[in-house]
Amino acid sequence: GAGALYSENGDMIYNGGWVEDHKEGRGKLYTSEGTYTGSFKNDQKDGDGVMVYKDGRQVKENWETNELHKGGLDISFLQQNSNISKWHNH
Repeated sequence: GAGALYSENGDMIYNGGWVEDHKEGRGKLYTSEGTYTGSFKNDQKDGDGVMVYKDGRQVKENWETNELHKGGLDISFLQQNSNISKWHNH
């Protein structure tokens, strides 16, 4: 089903799909770095998602078992101009 997880002080940490008390399917994860919206499997980031950092950068990412898989594509520039910035995780 769907549901939300809150911290002890009432801040939302996660909102999305759940299976047997694990994040599963599509969801939104709120972290100290920003907000990740994407796929989860067995309580971990798994699949495609977009991280919106607190500085406004938006990076499309691909995850496998909570590890960044194929680097990321900074899509924040796509909304401002035609420049594309791409980086890889080595």
